[in-house]
Amino acid sequence: FTNIVIDHHRYEVFDLGQLSQSVEEHIASLKTYTSAITSEKIPKLVGEWAAAITDCAFWLNGVGRGARYNGTYQSSTNLGDCSYANDFSEWTGKRKTEVRKLVEAQLDLFNQTSGFIFWCYKTEDAIEWDLEKLVEYDLFPQPLTHRKYASVLSSDSIMTVSYTPKLIPQIEIIVLLLTTVALGVELMIL
Repeated sequence: FTNIVIDHHRYEVFDLGQLSQSVEEHIASLKTYTSAITSEKIPKLVGEWAAAITDCAFWLNGVGRGARYNGTYQSSTNLGDCSYANDFSEWTGKRKTEVRKLVEAQLDLFNQTSGFIFWCYKTEDAIEWDLEKLVEYDLFPQPLTHRKYASVLSSDSIMTVSYTPKLIPQIEIIVLLLTTVALGVELMIL
């Protein structure tokens, strides 16, 4: 095939099984997922992903439908409290670490594809889905190579990560536009 790219969307929050996983379990799942998609013969990109470990974002599951995480979504069980999810002053050190680790892991893993796009740049109040807030709160590395945790791609404790552009020409225009929209955030989407 020519001029074809498979667009994958990957989130870790849309079923109770995922919501009850530890960050390490999320990362293991993402490793398996990335291994599967990188074996595809057609170029692929992860067209949507987020830092979310809950579904506690306003209208994420539909208008007025609630969240699985706090049991307000149909047929769900309460796993936790959403009231603090979008108030960074209420986040524990553990939660901040978990979100940063998940972001770094996804950057490492999705860099093995032809590209990736974080969803989304700015939201009303959902920090896990808001690139601008994640950068502001030091939960999304800037530059992308500024890491706090070891890469999930190796067993060493070395935190050096390099990014080599592997984009197909048709995607480079999209990346340029997305980077321009970032309005001053040092962001490189590969």
